[in-house]
Amino acid sequence: MDRRKKNKFKIQYEYRNKMKKETKNKETNLEMMIVAIILFILVIIGAWIYSEGLNLGPFVKLSMLIFK
Repeated sequence: MDRRKKNKFKIQYEYRNKMKKETKNKETNLEMMIVAIILFILVIIGAWIYSEGLNLGPFVKLSMLIFK
């Protein structure tokens, strides 16, 4: 193999590896965003229950005693 051909294959190999890494990073970012959204929703629901939005008086008082 002459030098140009080797160089061409090396460039293609590096490009493919770079694209794989970028795709993997995008998937990881998407997963983290989904987890963050779910946690945010759970916090909102928890705050709503804590403020007795569901009218769960005894349960809220019990949880306040437990986590005091």
